[in-house]
Amino acid sequence: MDEITKQITKRAVTKLQRQQFTPKQIAENKLKAFSIGAMGKKAVSKTEEERRKKKDEEEAIKSVYKEFNDHFDNKPGTKINKTWVKAGTFDAGSRKEDHAGKGQLYKPTSKLAELAESFSSKQKAVEEAAKKAEIAASRPEKPGKKKAMDKKKSNLEIFKEELKAIQEERDERNKYKAMIKAGGAPIPGKSLLDIPPGGAIGDMLADVGGDPTTTNLYLGNLSPRLSEAALTEMFGKFGPLASVKIMYPRTEDEKNRGKHCGFVAYMSRRDGERALAALAGKSIEGFEMRMGWGKPVPIPLHPVYVPPALLKYTMPPTPSGLPFNCQPEPRDKERWGLGTGRQTAVPTEAKQRNKFDRMLSRSTVKVVIPTDRTQLCLINRMVEFVIREGPIFEATIMNRELNNPQFKFLFENQSPEHVYYRWRLFSILQGETKEKWATTQFRMFRGGAVWRPPLPNIYTSGMPLELLDSEGASMDPAEEVETNTRGSQEVVPKAAGPPPPGKRALTDTQRDTLEETLRSLLPDRNAVAEAMVWCIEHADSGEEIVECLAESLSILEVGLSADTSGPCRIETAGG
Repeated sequence: MDEITKQITKRAVTKLQRQQFTPKQIAENKLKAFSIGAMGKKAVSKTEEERRKKKDEEEAIKSVYKEFNDHFDNKPGTKINKTWVKAGTFDAGSRKEDHAGKGQLYKPTSKLAELAESFSSKQKAVEEAAKKAEIAASRPEKPGKKKAMDKKKSNLEIFKEELKAIQEERDERNKYKAMIKAGGAPIPGKSLLDIPPGGAIGDMLADVGGDPTTTNLYLGNLSPRLSEAALTEMFGKFGPLASVKIMYPRTEDEKNRGKHCGFVAYMSRRDGERALAALAGKSIEGFEMRMGWGKPVPIPLHPVYVPPALLKYTMPPTPSGLPFNCQPEPRDKERWGLGTGRQTAVPTEAKQRNKFDRMLSRSTVKVVIPTDRTQLCLINRMVEFVIREGPIFEATIMNRELNNPQFKFLFENQSPEHVYYRWRLFSILQGETKEKWATTQFRMFRGGAVWRPPLPNIYTSGMPLELLDSEGASMDPAEEVETNTRGSQEVVPKAAGPPPPGKRALTDTQRDTLEETLRSLLPDRNAVAEAMVWCIEHADSGEEIVECLAESLSILEVGLSADTSGPCRIETAGG
């Protein structure tokens, strides 16, 4: 083996000598190649290159920042001694130079350094004072020295203090009530029971803060036996309610108190103020109720409770069987047998037809806003398109949606929805808006019934004054009827005199006579004179006579010998 190895080595050396290279030279070339990156060097990725650049930038910033701090700390890195010598101070205003301190060494000081030193000194003083207080508290008290701690109050003393505070509140409330009875003005938005223990009325008069727009009343010291239904009935007399809530106790401590609290929110601030003035300090089942204004709550579109007296403004009338469900006068209702809900037949005889038309002209159409929000939006949308596209759009919808129950308001002219649709369409055409409209009565058709528009914002504008009693609450329908009956009985003897001139209504016989006179009137002096004399003799009914004459003279197409059967029509000469 040794001989074979020697021969291999000898051949390798011989080969290297032929190439004129030595082992030392090969190793140097390899090292040189590695140093210039020609062999085996891995390419640097983009991420590593960015990381290296970021690291170099951070190191450069640190070095610059350190050099900056060393310069202001008078520790320059280059150790160059810099000495400043004061040469004088020049005043630019007086143009003079002050040579005081000239030739002395000048060492500028920083205001920030002075503030830092003062702050550090104050902080050290506070820390030292806190340490002294801790040491003093940790020291044991001297023997024989009494403790300065307050003696714990007994339950009896605490109870006496509570009774004293309650009595002071009661005295202040009594003073305020006496002031109100003497003619003083109540405080808006403030409860009688908001007086703090020991407080005076002057303090309460000075503190009338809070949200002036809130309609939410806070109720405290409520009886545990009081329910939300009872609260609704009690506070609902003063106006529509937005919400009623009793905060029932949840923990044992709250249950042991034996009293509840709650909130009653009104739709209108005015109704809440009247309820606050009437029910403040009222005793309910042995508990004196505390009241005050709470935080505002969202007002719903429709109240959770409406007083019965207000329902007559918001509920549609009973079916009468007449067009647009118009409501006749009581005397006409009994005479024509209306109010059964069935369709009333129109008389065919001319005389009866005239009386029927007069009855319709005295009736009233009541417009009520639908409570169903979906139906209301559909009707308003229909009105917008009819105004924009014209009557042809309404006819198209009626033809296409004949069997659709959502559009039945277009076909049932006696339904409250149809009455609202017709009024809304007429109102928009007159230039009114969906938010504001006139509330005065009007006639939509000549000789037709009187239309009564709905009241805008009836829930949020407060209860109408005619529905309130002397205490500010709404009257019950039974009490209202009794009051009206009693009032009418008392007023009847006083109203026995004649009505104002021209306001008396013609009787049916007189009306028939006037119509017959106008029908048979000819362009003759004597006939016209007799008609004039008859009108003068019945001057007490002047308004109705003038209305009848104006209606007759407005029909220009009637000829001299035409035979008309309509009411109050006069034959005029044609041409």
